[in-house]
Amino acid sequence: MTGPAILLALLLAAPSAPAARGTDKQQPTSLRQWHKGPVRYLMNRSEVRLFRRLKDAPSRLAFIRRFWDRRDPNPRTPVNEARLAFWTRVAEANRKFDDTPLPGWKTDRGKIYILLGPPDDTEQRLDYDTGERNITNRGLLRWHYQGLRHAANRTRTVIAFVRDDDNDWRLTRNPRLNSIFLDINNASPTWGMPKEIERLVREVPWGGGTLATAMDLGRLQEVPSEADLLRAVVKAEEFVGSYAGTFVATPIVTPDGDSLLALTLAVARSDLAPAWDGTAMGLAARLAATAELRPLGEPDGRPASIEFSEEAFGAEPAPAAEGDPWLRLQAVKVVPPGRWKLSALVFDRQGGGAAPIYGEVIVPPVRPDVPRFTGPLLARLIEDPAEDGIDYAPFRIHGSLVVPRLETELRTDEPFALFVEVTPPAGGSSLPLLEWQLERADDDQGPYQPLGSPKQDPRGIGPRAWRLPGGKLSPGHYRIRFAASLADGRRVERVITFAIR
Repeated sequence: MTGPAILLALLLAAPSAPAARGTDKQQPTSLRQWHKGPVRYLMNRSEVRLFRRLKDAPSRLAFIRRFWDRRDPNPRTPVNEARLAFWTRVAEANRKFDDTPLPGWKTDRGKIYILLGPPDDTEQRLDYDTGERNITNRGLLRWHYQGLRHAANRTRTVIAFVRDDDNDWRLTRNPRLNSIFLDINNASPTWGMPKEIERLVREVPWGGGTLATAMDLGRLQEVPSEADLLRAVVKAEEFVGSYAGTFVATPIVTPDGDSLLALTLAVARSDLAPAWDGTAMGLAARLAATAELRPLGEPDGRPASIEFSEEAFGAEPAPAAEGDPWLRLQAVKVVPPGRWKLSALVFDRQGGGAAPIYGEVIVPPVRPDVPRFTGPLLARLIEDPAEDGIDYAPFRIHGSLVVPRLETELRTDEPFALFVEVTPPAGGSSLPLLEWQLERADDDQGPYQPLGSPKQDPRGIGPRAWRLPGGKLSPGHYRIRFAASLADGRRVERVITFAIR
């Protein structure tokens, strides 16, 4: 056999059925304390007083939106460039200045870096005697800036830091150390006029940048303690993130008739900076997520919202080393049937970036009189359950490891997998008959033509897994029609479509 015939033999044969089996850097931060974070460098006194008077989360979130709207250099664009540049610098300050007990943004170097950006040039001498009172350590660090918009001397500005007895670098107002004429390698230097350091700190020369975080908080890299604000952000605000994100929602029907939802959130691995270390443990430590579902249409007795907390999400247990553009987190939770609006955020603890994800989720109703379907769904990976496999947990369906695909288009040489689970109706004792038919069309409008004859599995219960190699299917649009029927004629159908490019 050659070409499609080989694939048909693999696809249409009966599938395998898996067997059933605190430091200073860790400060608690809440929405109430937003003004104590890095934005303190931008807020004037009246803004601080007003924020402190606010009594609830909605009013605080409205204040935050107005705070950044007033600083938007170009309101006609969909993003606030000032906000993006600011949080980019905060995240960079946390990474660059992590050699003290304080988070990087709280250090003097972090403050100047956030307000003025990276220096154009740097000078440093660890043995330099600065002559500062009450400091026994030696050391001088000088940042050179060219053409700062608000500087007294727009040609060149120097900001000096001296090393204190805790080995941290703190700002000095010593005019000699801040002089553009100082030669730190000269034993008898000359110097110029004092520089207006306070003016430089107050005035912010906004530049471009990408969003390094979607969280208006002080401690940006420790997601767990920020849960309250993250939930508030998902509930109340739309953020533009620096990372690309997507999702897939898989309804699951348990043998007991419960409606579960496996919510998979994903972030583009190419966006992570620094790059992910390639390990499952590193992925779990680096990414965190939170999500919320709200009813669309008539509530029909559904709850006003369903929250997927950070603790509910698990990281992909076997991420691909290469070839897969996405890194995944998944949570499994009871979700009543209906249409839902999804709001979610995926956070990069290390890099400080965020991927906002929005969409619609449909959970179909569970009919008690017909066989129950989970799937079919396309998967990047399916593995048989371990002996101690959990029935329903992140990336586990009836104990089987199932890693969903995020796209329905595949390359001709790309392998993929397909997962289906069928259970009898409530109280049913007869086994469903599972049937399936592969069909192909030249485009997504059809018409679809059958490839081979329909196939059957008389013992149509439990999970079913197809693992398909790449390179065997010609380009085109495909669908597989599944049906599970009982001896008395009761029947339920499911269809899955995908394309080969």
